[in-house]
Amino acid sequence: MDTWPRAELYRLYTEVWSTVTYSLTKKLSAAVLVPYLKERGIKFVPAIMWLVSREINRIKNFRLAIREGKLGVWDVVHPMFPNLNAYHNMTFHGLRFQENFRDFYEAYLAEQQENRDKTSLWANEIPENYFMVSVLPWLHFDASSMQIKNAKGYYSPFIAIGQYNEAMELPVMLMGNHASTDAWHAACFFHGMQEGMDTPSQWCE
Repeated sequence: MDTWPRAELYRLYTEVWSTVTYSLTKKLSAAVLVPYLKERGIKFVPAIMWLVSREINRIKNFRLAIREGKLGVWDVVHPMFPNLNAYHNMTFHGLRFQENFRDFYEAYLAEQQENRDKTSLWANEIPENYFMVSVLPWLHFDASSMQIKNAKGYYSPFIAIGQYNEAMELPVMLMGNHASTDAWHAACFFHGMQEGMDTPSQWCE
């Protein structure tokens, strides 16, 4: 903490203004990604989930965590995501992030094949180093907001992705904890997402 450049900001948002979370929504263009995936028979949800996971893992501040009273950074964080179950409730699924998209994609298909019909709160074991990503394929939204009232010590981001519209606009919401991240980190995430959506041939093949 004595040598961490963000220490003063961290203390501001944990000791003076505790706890401050923020939500930002940006519409990204899916004009390149969606036709590319459709032509190859690749499912949209695991593809966009992999992109989100890649960008979150590229930004160190989104991997902050407190364990045993010490602040540190996970080497990698994994997506946890809700699925709508048969009762129209949410069942949470965990999936290990893999840098190779095809490996991640196949793992997603296998996990869904095994757990898609579960109706309990947890479909499988959720890793401790997780973040939340929720894909809402039935709803296009202009803005979204998410707050966690007891977020003190919780620094994992929350991502919500809506339905793309006829103009191929994909709404993406990012919730972050101000103790660990600012708008600059959010901007890096959104820019990285758009770059990845514009260049699927670089990671999808």
